[in-house]
Amino acid sequence: MEKSTDAPDEEDSSDDRIDGFSAALIGLPYKARLELVMSDLAFRASFKDGMEIILIPELTHEDFAAMIGSSRFIVSRLIVEMISAGLVERSAKRYVLSEKWDFEPYIQLIKARCGLPDLAVL
Repeated sequence: MEKSTDAPDEEDSSDDRIDGFSAALIGLPYKARLELVMSDLAFRASFKDGMEIILIPELTHEDFAAMIGSSRFIVSRLIVEMISAGLVERSAKRYVLSEKWDFEPYIQLIKARCGLPDLAVL
């Protein structure tokens, strides 16, 4: 049976596909999802202040929950853990990633998302 030329191929329908970044999020535990999103924001929407990286958007726990597909409660718990570990702090409604933050596990995904052939760690 011939394929109808009126309907688009499933492979051609970009509405149904998700990018590699989103697909990676689905397969990760919530903590890794949050770390990946914060790392991505650090490369795309931040500025450096000494050894710290300040994320520019003023994001709430609800915002992060929507980004990683979890609840606000889970994000709140994860951020408290990150603050206790000295990885993150909150300053003037912005999140600050400390010098302890490890970008390495997420560099390849962020490179692909940003379309960059080479990405230097901040």
